[in-house]
Amino acid sequence: MELISHVKTSHKVVALTFDDGPDPRYTPEVLNILKEVSGHATFFMIGEHAEKHPDIVKDVAGAGHEIGNHTYS
Repeated sequence: MELISHVKTSHKVVALTFDDGPDPRYTPEVLNILKEVSGHATFFMIGEHAEKHPDIVKDVAGAGHEIGNHTYS
């Protein structure tokens, strides 16, 4: 896996990030909104939450979003 620290572009862009997931109440809703607007984001997930909700982690990855580590606990 390659670490990306910056991207050169002449376009104005916004980077969306979400912390403290996955959450069965909110993450699916966020995924639906992003799908509606053809948007992508990076989801920084807490390890123990990811272990409890592997199906949501798969949904995030399957939709083409990036996943980052936000610690284990």
